[in-house]
Order: sequence, then structure tokens, then C-alpha cells
Amino acid sequence: MSIENIAKNEPTDKSIIISLTKTAYRTSVGYMVFVWVKTNGSGHLRFKIKYRNRFEQHNINTNQISSMPDFFRIPLDEFSKIEELKNDPDFIQLIEDIFLDALTFEPFGCCHKYVECSDAKKCLHDDLIYATACMYRKNLEQGRIFKRSPIVRDKKGSSIVDFPNEYCVIDIETTGFDPRYDEIIEIASLKIVDKKIVDTFQSLVKPETPVDSYITELTGIDNDMLKNAPAIDDVISDFYKFIGDYILVGHNVNFDINFLYDIKELTNDFIDTMRISRKLHTTLKHHRLKDIVAFYHIDAKTFHRSLADCQATFECYKKMTEDILCEYETLEDFKKMFKTIKTGCGFSGKYKNQQSFDDLVGKINTNEESDLFQKVCVFTGTLDKMSRNTAMAIVEKLGGICGKGVTSKTNYLILGNNDYCKTIKDGKSSKHKKAEQLKLKGYDIEIISENVFYDMIFESND
Repeated sequence: MSIENIAKNEPTDKSIIISLTKTAYRTSVGYMVFVWVKTNGSGHLRFKIKYRNRFEQHNINTNQISSMPDFFRIPLDEFSKIEELKNDPDFIQLIEDIFLDALTFEPFGCCHKYVECSDAKKCLHDDLIYATACMYRKNLEQGRIFKRSPIVRDKKGSSIVDFPNEYCVIDIETTGFDPRYDEIIEIASLKIVDKKIVDTFQSLVKPETPVDSYITELTGIDNDMLKNAPAIDDVISDFYKFIGDYILVGHNVNFDINFLYDIKELTNDFIDTMRISRKLHTTLKHHRLKDIVAFYHIDAKTFHRSLADCQATFECYKKMTEDILCEYETLEDFKKMFKTIKTGCGFSGKYKNQQSFDDLVGKINTNEESDLFQKVCVFTGTLDKMSRNTAMAIVEKLGGICGKGVTSKTNYLILGNNDYCKTIKDGKSSKHKKAEQLKLKGYDIEIISENVFYDMIFESND
């Protein structure tokens, strides 16, 4: 970098401002810091107070900003000295440090092209000083990639109960439950015709963020296995070609569908074997894939690997179909117990403040098909969209149970969005670690973000 990059193509009667301010651009992780570099007729370079001595070591005079005691500025007439220092490595480092500090001024930051860079999955800045400040680039380099706010899944297929002759069983393994922050690390599918497997698809997927030890212990997938795997953009098109317009079958498959949709639009209708199991096997305490496998005495030794889970789901789906035919006169009689759920709304835009969520509580009815029904939910951290009391009231209206601490009876640990991001960046809270330990021991517990909680609310009340 050289100082020429800072003042490139700018009139000489204007100066450069480096401003570290909170913007109106709000995302799920809170207000992002905007690294603002632009010309300004007031004639100064503005910077944080801690850099003052380093400027003065170069004999550059600085002035305190009276309205902003934590900031100093350089008068316009000092820019001749800056020009003389444009090739000085120490001075170049000082300018870089100001921008790098901008990225830690708040937990996360952005520059004016953050959305575009995120969409392209690369830094799009031509100017080196902007490239230095690019938050997407810094997050990528430091193993932290945070995706954009969720898109409206308005073309997403419906959750149906059916027993087609041709379908595809699908499963994905991920680094977490939130498509906005987490990534796919394995994807697989079985193509079924006349109750037989006719084709298979499977691929590991290299994430942008390294896999942590918890995911490795849960799935058996480590970073060495993924280092030569294709990126999701290289896999997803082939996967979509494989599944075509087939109905999709999976266990807790709405999770998989949301993840896939947020990468590339997916319109296939889908069948959730967990949803069928809850109606068919009402005496079972849990309805995880391994619970259904055990119930049917299916030989499945591996879980949390995509292809193995596809095969186990296929076998369970066949067994459930047989049971339905034994207990009901026809498959159609069993299907009448369900309603078709259009699951594309996700987080509804009309709920934007605390009052709107308080109003929502009165509109919610107990829903036995909700993923929260009879589930013990524990909240931790500050929620971004509503108060914790409101969130707990919604859980209870849906038929769920609210707990205070993480125990072996907890089914969902729900982290506020800011806390979900911080656990990825800075290490996990004690509640988060305890939940992971319980999950690894085989307990029925999932760790989800506030965003996923909202998806579960609105998809329960379409």
C-alpha cells in the first residue's frame, strides 16, 4: 500500500476522513461498524486518540476534536508532510493499523461493499486501502465468515405427508444450525424408484471457516478430510441436478431445506420422517433418527454422516409406510391427520418491535406439530428482536416448556444472535459447552441461534 492510494483521484482542496461510526445498517449481529473513508472539505484526517503519538513521531501536528474527545485530527496543511512520507514503511504501517483497528472497534465491522463482497464470496475492492479495510476479507482470513440476514424463502416447497413411488432421500452435515452463520461440510442423496436405490450422490464440502473440535467429535469429519474437498458453489449445482424436481425425504428435513435454499433457491416439496414418526409412534419419548432406527432394529452403526443417515432414513421410511398400512385402512386415511404446511415465510417482516411480538403471543395456539411442542427450551444471552419473557411466552403458547439452566432434560439451547456470533469468534459460553457435552453423550439437545428460533415460530404458525 502507498499513501497515493489514500488520496488517489481526489481534489487537493479536500482531505481524507477515516471515520469509525455506527451506521443505520443493522444485521442479525447488531450494528456493524462502518469504516468510512471519503473526502471532506473540513480539511482533516480523523483518527483515534491512541495513534496520536505515532503521528507526532513523524513531526505531524495533531489537534483534538472538542466534540469527540477520543479522536484527533490532522490539519490540511500537514498533508504536504504526509506526501513526503508516502513511501515510509513505518508510516504506511500506521495507516494500515488505523484501518485494522476499525475492524475491532466493535466485535464485527463492515465497509461500504460488505454485502457485495459477501455475495461474491471475495473481496471486490480495487483500491488497496479499501481492501485492507474489507470486513469480508478480514473475517475470511481470521476464520470468521458471517452471512447476510436471511432471505425470504418465498419459493420454498411445502412440507407434505405422502408416499411417492419415486423420490430422493437427502441429508447434510453442517457446522451448526443457522444458515446465516454456519456452513455445509457434507451432502448426500439417494434416488429411490420402486422402493429401491437406483443412484447415489455424496460429497464432502470445504467450508470457509475451519471445523471446530465439537463438530469433528460429533460427525467424525475433520479439517484434514475437508482441505481438498470442493467448495459448496462447486457442489450445489451437481446436487440440484441429481435431485431434479423429485419430492425430497429426510429426517428433520426442514433444517436441510432451509440451509440449501439459502445457498440456492430450492422449490421441491419435502417429506419429514420425524413429522411422520411423531404421529405414528406417539409413545416414543424422542424421535431422533437414531431413536427410530433403534425402534425398528435397523442395522445402522454410523450417525451424523450424510450418506449413512440417508440410508438409515430410507429404511425407516419404508418401515413406517408398512406400519401405517397395518394400522390404517389406507395411506390416505393416515395423511388426513396432517395439514400441508407452507414453510417459506421464515421470520416475518411485520414483526419489527417488542410491541408487535407481544401482540403475536395472543395469536399463537398450541401446535402439536411444532418442533417446540413438549420440548424444554433454555434461553441465554440478550435476544435481538424481543424480550426473553416474550420469547418464553411464545414457547409456552406453542406447547413447549421453558427451563432455566442446561440439564439432561433440555432439548433446545437458544442463543441470542450476538451471543451466537461471539461463541464462534471468541469461544463458547459455559452453557454452550455443557449443551455440546450433553449432545456428544447422546442426549436429545440442539444448540440453535435466535434466528432459527424465529424460523421455528413462524413455520409453526403459517
